[in-house]
Amino acid sequence: MNPDFGYHSHYPVLAAAVARTTGPVLELGCGWGSTPMLRAMCKDRPLESYDTDKHWAGLFGVPIVEKWSKWEPVHSKYGVVFIDCAPGEERKFLALRLKGRAKFMVLHDHEAGSAAAYYYEDIIPQFKYAEVYRLLRPHTLILSDDEPFGLTTKEQEFVA
Repeated sequence: MNPDFGYHSHYPVLAAAVARTTGPVLELGCGWGSTPMLRAMCKDRPLESYDTDKHWAGLFGVPIVEKWSKWEPVHSKYGVVFIDCAPGEERKFLALRLKGRAKFMVLHDHEAGSAAAYYYEDIIPQFKYAEVYRLLRPHTLILSDDEPFGLTTKEQEFVA
């Protein structure tokens, strides 16, 4: 059975994506499972973080986004885009909006059929490469138009 790491299940994939890339990193949705690690890994590269939740934004000192539809990214290309924001229904739209602007896009909570499903399956066909990291739950989706992330078969297997 795959263990449930809740808020931190994306950690191995996100850390690997940052380690494999250069250029700015974009974090949409802050938290203990991503922000401290990204700040540590991005000491020598630009990191943009945003949140819609005043608590999280205040805790990490990042700009508050009132509506994702009115938010604009700073850079034209990112090494990594991490999407783990609220409201969850906006995640797939943000991924499509940022399509082609990141080497790797990491989306937390890819768990078809669960309460946390954000209908990522609707957008996967629009990207050249899509892989799902299934060793930890909830699963993590990696999208790219540049190159495959390179997960092993074991990392992509679902074990009930």
